Amino acid sequence: MSAEAVDKVICAGTLPFNRTEVQFYKTPKMSISGTFAQLQDTLRTRAIRGVLLGFSREEKPNTIFDCTDFCVAALSGYFPAVVADRANFHGFFNVQLALDQMHRHGYRRPTLIAPALNNRISNNLWSGAFLDWQRRLSKRDRCEPFIPRENVDAAEFRDWLYRNDPDSLLVYKFPARRLLQRRGVRVPEDIGLAYLYRTSDEMGSAAGIDGNLDIVGSAARQNL
Repeated sequence: MSAEAVDKVICAGTLPFNRTEVQFYKTPKMSISGTFAQLQDTLRTRAIRGVLLGFSREEKPNTIFDCTDFCVAALSGYFPAVVADRANFHGFFNVQLALDQMHRHGYRRPTLIAPALNNRISNNLWSGAFLDWQRRLSKRDRCEPFIPRENVDAAEFRDWLYRNDPDSLLVYKFPARRLLQRRGVRVPEDIGLAYLYRTSDEMGSAAGIDGNLDIVGSAARQNL
């Protein structure tokens, strides 16, 4: 494939690329038969052959991208049925790096909170990294990770917190701080809080891991 053929890229989501170089298309959230076929027809009509897949919350049949006639690369574990070169952050290493830092700061019962969907997209590397890491702890200091399904209620979080009694939380995309405040639990006085791949809203509010998403995004585009 010539370099000229890859000068336009379709992204199923937003990435930290130079927007003057990339065309963005957001895949519809509604489950409408033929949506992807229509999208692919549009790409062919516009002579767009470079496709970068990422950030899809749905893995139903109509979200499987047909790679025929396209040069495809992917981000992370999204679109798992597509065989393509992928750019990813090192989830296993990053979880253990964060836990190491928390332990170094004196926390003895850290645990992981990550939504089931995101943990599954990581190929369960996040929960696997946590379980592997805590083998070095004494049994009395080990906690269960909290891997909530979508729409989990506050009572389930409260029960988990009561059963495990962690002294610190490594959190990804879960409103832990707000739920702790409702229970009168203070951060960091009563419990430590750190974020795995902080969002822009979380920057400055707590420590966390920088996933270097700009580098990951650039590597994905370079794959094309």
